Amino acid sequence: MKILVVDDEREFVSMLIEALSRKYEVAGITAGSDVIHWVKHNEVDIVLLDVILPDSNGFKLVQELKKTCPDVWVILMSGTLFDHAEFMAKGFGADGFIEKPIDLQHLQKIIEGLQDANRRSSA
Repeated sequence: MKILVVDDEREFVSMLIEALSRKYEVAGITAGSDVIHWVKHNEVDIVLLDVILPDSNGFKLVQELKKTCPDVWVILMSGTLFDHAEFMAKGFGADGFIEKPIDLQHLQKIIEGLQDANRRSSA
């Protein structure tokens, strides 16, 4: 399982890479404008994508990712609490949503759920 973390906060990206790299192959970038290019040119299964990025909008990026790379799962992340965030994330095509600060156990459950869904659809 290969994961790309996208967030404008370098420390946050580093923390997630360190925490997830015990089980997965993880990379990180800090510019939303690089996401589509990165995913097209690198093998990735899951993109952990911040909703609010200085150079782009996570909701719009989900839609672009799903058009260009429909097999990639996208989990949106946000530290800004707003009503119906998870519902909105799904409406834009995201496969999951998690609030920041990240509960690593909850994130692990989301990732495992996506892995299980993939195994069932491959069988």
